[in-house]
Amino acid sequence: EEFTLLQRAFSGGFTHANARNANKTLLNVTSWDFTSSYPAVMLSEMFPMSKGEKIEGYYFIDDFPFKSNCLYVFTVRFKNIQIKEDAPDTPISFSKCSKISKYYELDNGRVWKADELETTITNIDLETIRAFYDFDECVIFNAWEYIKNYLPLPIIQSVIKYYLKDLLKNMG
Repeated sequence: EEFTLLQRAFSGGFTHANARNANKTLLNVTSWDFTSSYPAVMLSEMFPMSKGEKIEGYYFIDDFPFKSNCLYVFTVRFKNIQIKEDAPDTPISFSKCSKISKYYELDNGRVWKADELETTITNIDLETIRAFYDFDECVIFNAWEYIKNYLPLPIIQSVIKYYLKDLLKNMG
């Protein structure tokens, strides 16, 4: 059950056009290629570092027993969810919805709005969804909790070693 939930929560990056900018010429656009992003995250962020503990029950979003020293994966049900007017992207992927109402709108495979949908996400995904969408209700269930911590020192040392090796190789 836990492994299946973790598989359902996995998602890749955003690689599609944004409907708000399609067929427009954008001026003064810049970008920045952060080549060390993966190693930086591996060294600076905390990850689930414990055996998962199941949290039984259904909770409205504001009643869920979030702990600051933990990370979570769970299924959520949103009612009347819609992208915010100023949101830069649509992070909920239609293909990751386990249930969705008959009425919904998409932006290139991403949910623009829906009367109701269910999907499996992490607490970090939930923070993004709260920033990008408005919704009337969010219920959390089938939840698992993990104590968060930094990666073990041998892994951190290996990341630094191979990052520096590759960096030096690319400089010559």
